[in-house]
Amino acid sequence: EERNPVYIKLPSSDPLDLSKFSNCTLRPPSEPRPKDEWTSQTIWVATPNYALTEPMHKLLINQLTGLAAGGKSFYASTRGQLRHCVGTTETATCTISSVPNKSGFHSKYMYVIRNMKTVFPFSVNSKGILYHNLIGQTPIDQWRKTRDEYMEKVMGEWVSDIKDWMQTDYEVGLYIVYEDLMDVEKGPGVVRKMANLLREAGFNVVDDDQIPCVWYNSIGEEHIQEYHKYNNYDFGDYIPGFTKDQQELMISSLEDFIADIKDDDKELVKILERYVNDIRTGTIMDEKWENKTLSDE
Repeated sequence: EERNPVYIKLPSSDPLDLSKFSNCTLRPPSEPRPKDEWTSQTIWVATPNYALTEPMHKLLINQLTGLAAGGKSFYASTRGQLRHCVGTTETATCTISSVPNKSGFHSKYMYVIRNMKTVFPFSVNSKGILYHNLIGQTPIDQWRKTRDEYMEKVMGEWVSDIKDWMQTDYEVGLYIVYEDLMDVEKGPGVVRKMANLLREAGFNVVDDDQIPCVWYNSIGEEHIQEYHKYNNYDFGDYIPGFTKDQQELMISSLEDFIADIKDDDKELVKILERYVNDIRTGTIMDEKWENKTLSDE
């Protein structure tokens, strides 16, 4: 009996050779400065759609700067009160999901960007784990139901989130392309760019030869290997598919966006063109959700 392509397992691949990273030892850049010597400016890190998890963000920034709590979340709270990235330690970066209404930050921001084809199922899975005690991958029927109900809304927000930041007085300092961050060859280069922007904002950062070690320790060998094994997905029970109409929606939305910004942000255009090509050639075709479950098929 022929099975729907969405159930095809991801192809197995040989584990990555990470031996060159495994014995690295980090050297902190310097001792933390007393508060009266803080001259740096905190950098916003836009993280829509759970594109970068908070634990990974904190590990990257804390190891880059040597600050115990250099990376903070705008939504973290103490005794029910939001801290808005203000604390007793110097704050290097502050993650936020939407454009902030708060001044006093560095003029440039980092924007974490990830292909809609993979970030949508990842965000559905993350919410399931966070709010519904989900273990493992979202059941296929729940993925289909959620996808069909929210596809247009999420695709629209994926584009509008970027546009909203482009319309502020802030300047994009770095697009953190998630696919590159997770790549064993490109990942350290992404972290190096993060270090350069942190240095520009007045923070002490590790020496350049420490960057590969920061990347490896922050992402973690297990996560690096799983991301490689699952071919840029986060789980391997099944490949999250999309209907033909949804594939065309993703492509047309990105192509329209490219046309709008082609003369304004050539770096972003290149990223979006990568995503268009991947969505066009690498999307698993699936059927609409019709209140079916695995047992019905």
